[in-house]
Amino acid sequence: MASEFYIMPGGGIGSIGVFSTHQRGPLQDGTQSRCAAFAHRATAHLQARVNDDYDRFAGAVSRNRGVDVVRVRNGMGQGRILGA
Repeated sequence: MASEFYIMPGGGIGSIGVFSTHQRGPLQDGTQSRCAAFAHRATAHLQARVNDDYDRFAGAVSRNRGVDVVRVRNGMGQGRILGA
């Protein structure tokens, strides 16, 4: 684990988090993406998987950083970019 970080004055550093993406709507050639027809249940299933991944991720960060999991969830684990 690093104890110091060096960033240029105008730089930024990435925070940590979990995300997923999928494409909706027509592709550039006008055909429909297979993902365009996602039903509400399918979207909910994808969100549940992301939530499960985030739970495991937040627990691992908590253990390895020696901080409470609440601190991970409410601060460093929200995927924000931090300025120098």
